[in-house]
Amino acid sequence: MPCQDSSLAELVDNGNTVICALSDGAGSAKYAEEASMTQVEEVVQYFRCILFDHPNPIELIKEFDVTDGIKVLDEIRQKLSELSKANGVKINDYSATLLFGIINKECSVFYQVGDGCWVIKKNNIYCAVTQPTQGEFVGQTVFVSSSNYSQEIQFEKIPFSIDAIIGFTDGIERLALDIKNNAPHYQFFNPIVESFIQEENRKSFEERISSFLNSERVCDRTDDDKTIVLIAQ
Repeated sequence: MPCQDSSLAELVDNGNTVICALSDGAGSAKYAEEASMTQVEEVVQYFRCILFDHPNPIELIKEFDVTDGIKVLDEIRQKLSELSKANGVKINDYSATLLFGIINKECSVFYQVGDGCWVIKKNNIYCAVTQPTQGEFVGQTVFVSSSNYSQEIQFEKIPFSIDAIIGFTDGIERLALDIKNNAPHYQFFNPIVESFIQEENRKSFEERISSFLNSERVCDRTDDDKTIVLIAQ
């Protein structure tokens, strides 16, 4: 099967702000790959437009709350509905989770629907600012296509500078998190983040991370698609 994860990041506001989104298409959904790509593209396009036209983007970011996330989800659902009707299928055939963040040195906001997680680093301490949404059964979660999406959205605002941000899909949850306590594993994150900050050759770093995520010791613990996004300020 093709990779059903998608991710997208874009610098706006003269490079002062990052818009980032990642999505994990449901393995049971017929159009999971297209759903995840559509969702991250819609998120970046939405926030690019409203931040580009604003005279003071950081003040707008400081005003963001959960309702802004719901507005984005409403637009995404409209797009997914159009795609499902065009293909003669139900919207559930376009099921995918979604994490997105707007990151600035002064203030950052994080949103999530479904599993995966956003983790931040400040003063050498790692903290999860969202948590994986688990369903009634193992491996079950909520999607943007779910009827209760607006009740399940998570939102967190961080009104100060963050040293590093990590977003990831559920493929590496077991490696990265103490799920019971929603606590990031320092031994997992810190070597990756420190290497990311110190490595000047981004291509070399990406190749090492890709090799690690595809290694036998990692794949022995997860057979899911794996996406990790790193942002350092």
